[in-house]
Amino acid sequence: MSDLVAAGIYEAAISDAAVVISELFSNALRHARPLPGATIRVAWQLGSGAVRISVKDGGGPTLPEVGQLSQSTTGGRGLRIVSRLSRHWGTRYDDEGTTVWAEVSCPKTAQFFVPAGTATG
Repeated sequence: MSDLVAAGIYEAAISDAAVVISELFSNALRHARPLPGATIRVAWQLGSGAVRISVKDGGGPTLPEVGQLSQSTTGGRGLRIVSRLSRHWGTRYDDEGTTVWAEVSCPKTAQFFVPAGTATG
């Protein structure tokens, strides 16, 4: 997340991205097999106004989807959270496994510059 801090992204947007990573990663741990080498791959790419987060695993017996909740449901909220915090999210499948991705809006903080030799206050 230090990449987002260095890019001047608002702290609230960084927090949203961290929650999305956490939810997607924990879903991969719970519902999927690892990739070869017993790994799960997490990546992010900062674009214009958004960070695209992806978590790749070896696939699982179920497809990632927002499930139905009931009063007795104790899980199944992760992709609802991802959906709420993201502009878009989805899945891709290939021979290696499943990638779940999400795009989180990341506006930059306002930057104030005081020209050299200018007094403030």
